[in-house]
Amino acid sequence: MFYRLLIVMHFPIPTRRPKRQRNMRKTIAILLAALALLVPAESLGQSEATETLQPASFESDAIDYGSLEKAVGELSSDSYTTRQLASEKILAGGRRAIVPLASSLGDQSLDVRIQAKMLIQKIYDREVDRELHRLLTFSQGDFQLPMWSSFREHLGEDLNARQLYGELANRYRESLIAFSGDNRCHYRLPSPSRIDPQKLARKDPLAWMLVLLVDLSKSSPSFDHLDRYTSLSTRLEATLSHPKMSPEIAVTQKGSRRLEQEGLHRLISAWVSDENAFASPQKRLVIAMRYRCFHQAMSLCDSVLSRLSSEPHSIVLALLAAATLDHPKLVGYLQQFEADQRIAHHFQLVGTPVVLANTQVRDVVLALRLRQLGVDPRDAGFAQLLADPTYVYSPVSLGFSSDLQRNRCHEHAMLLIQDR
Repeated sequence: MFYRLLIVMHFPIPTRRPKRQRNMRKTIAILLAALALLVPAESLGQSEATETLQPASFESDAIDYGSLEKAVGELSSDSYTTRQLASEKILAGGRRAIVPLASSLGDQSLDVRIQAKMLIQKIYDREVDRELHRLLTFSQGDFQLPMWSSFREHLGEDLNARQLYGELANRYRESLIAFSGDNRCHYRLPSPSRIDPQKLARKDPLAWMLVLLVDLSKSSPSFDHLDRYTSLSTRLEATLSHPKMSPEIAVTQKGSRRLEQEGLHRLISAWVSDENAFASPQKRLVIAMRYRCFHQAMSLCDSVLSRLSSEPHSIVLALLAAATLDHPKLVGYLQQFEADQRIAHHFQLVGTPVVLANTQVRDVVLALRLRQLGVDPRDAGFAQLLADPTYVYSPVSLGFSSDLQRNRCHEHAMLLIQDR
């Protein structure tokens, strides 16, 4: 048992203290306060330290079921005091009061129905508080928290994940309970327009995390009640792939903001790799490259380039992404599509008169082969070539306005390749 040492210093107090003495007393007071802060935390008793970590208890085992039924019946009393005492007894009874309260949800009195619903919600709120306390004090075991199983599947259950869930639950508790399918609290599911990603602020990572979590969960059999959000995947696909509407992720953030940004990045990574997603592989590849989800982008490149039904513009995008990522199978993919003459892009060259051009799949293959050999494609005749920060080259800058130009460029490029 440790004790703190209280040092009491007495100084005679004159009626009028000189200015120097007053300053000295202030200095001594500051030094004493600093000494008090230097007392080690271990000096606290072990019982105090453990006591602060114990969750608050809201239920009383002394209240039997009959008393709870009686208290529920007293909710219709004309006396305000009686109703208040009944509410306190019901809350003290905890989850055992749910059954008699549920029977009052069909009462003829509107006041009784409202009071019963509010008490049920308060009881479950307290249960969530207890479970959150266990979660945030690093307890082991399963946690009866709304959407926690889905959250843990995609974000884990380490220290950062638990803190992040705590922030999400404190802000969107009612929504999480409603999305989890637990209708005991009678929280209504938000309408699809309420969670429209096109209306979310770009700098609100928690809101984006909630929407992504809902969309990832709705493919699970235990969340079949989320079928009403079938259009959510399509809206997420359009929003996440749009540079002016997608959420911002700044790697320079610190503290809780950085934690939120990392959680959002991990959920986006899970979303683009979800096999049950309605989004096309091409769109998911665009999103993966935008948010630097490189492992998922590698898999999506394989998915696009290994399918015979892939569109030409998807193949071009996957080839450029594979070149950016130094994909180990890039050489094989280039050989696979080196004779593909399908048109991937149409575009208009700058200047007058107006000149139309197009990019074939084999044009992109040739430019990437030159790049592998260390040759600038512009030296071979790709006069419109433009660099791209994400995909090495801009696909619309690798085309030609006529077959004559294309054939000349390809012949010259083949000579350069042979010389190498």
